Amino acid sequence: MEASTPRAIELVCTLTLIERVRASVLLIWQRWLSVAFAAVWVIAGVSLIVLYWHKEVPITPAIWMVAVACALFAPSMAIIGAISAHFNKRNRERFTYTFNDIGIHVSADSYEYTHKWVAISRVKRLGGFLMIFFSPGCAHCMPLHAVHAAEAFEPLLKLAAEHGVPTDDA
Repeated sequence: MEASTPRAIELVCTLTLIERVRASVLLIWQRWLSVAFAAVWVIAGVSLIVLYWHKEVPITPAIWMVAVACALFAPSMAIIGAISAHFNKRNRERFTYTFNDIGIHVSADSYEYTHKWVAISRVKRLGGFLMIFFSPGCAHCMPLHAVHAAEAFEPLLKLAAEHGVPTDDA
């Protein structure tokens, strides 16, 4: 009896700056703690306006600017973080993802690592990405255009499901 060769799906992709920013902002909404952190800042901005309004103190443009800055703080930090990550040479390397029965192997010019399937909490299509979550709010974000170009979307979902990983197609 011949030993069967483990099946493997290979996908190569690099995120553009815009894709990295979009993925970063989308990931905020995938973890309740990040949503709560963002909400605190929005509530602070709204509270400032309400307090001034309740005290019948004129709301100046400066107060409006502070309130808007509070509301935009969390998304701004996500955007700044994505931009700074993008300009790190290591993060712009071409990533090769190999999916097989062992797990997900990621390799680039300067490093490589593996996440076994038990470390993957879910696979989700969201906002033009296939996101493979390995911890709360952290995911491998692969652009769907690259996944579809490699004809890997359905095989990846099937492989993940076979290893007990929940897949939700939002």
